[in-house]
Amino acid sequence: MGTLTWLLIVAVGIIAGVAIGRFWPLDSLRMRTIEGERDSARAELQRYREEVSTHFQRTGQLFDRITSDYRSLYEHLASGADQLCGPSQADVLQAEPEQRKLALAHAEAAAQSETATQAEAATKSDAAAKSDAAAKSDAAA
Repeated sequence: MGTLTWLLIVAVGIIAGVAIGRFWPLDSLRMRTIEGERDSARAELQRYREEVSTHFQRTGQLFDRITSDYRSLYEHLASGADQLCGPSQADVLQAEPEQRKLALAHAEAAAQSETATQAEAATKSDAAAKSDAAAKSDAAA
């Protein structure tokens, strides 16, 4: 057998292999199965995203309702304090809660800053007094 015959046999084998591989039913079936799983996973992901979106929309609505109810309660307490306790006591409830909390935080920060400044000044004066006492004892010796 000559070289041409062997090349012809190899070429026929390659063509037959490609044809069998291309049209083999198992690969096609496997591909359809994988595509079905992919589509199913995409649908599940889309359903999950919609579920999460619905959940957070409902959560937002509930928080809006709680905020409204809280403000109504607060306004009721403020008006009751004004009517029942008089203006001197009712001033505490007239400011919005957020504003009162901020004012209280600023006052506390100022008090802490003042306390820290006083403590620092006391520490410096104690150190100066000890330094003066040491210098006087060294001079006396």
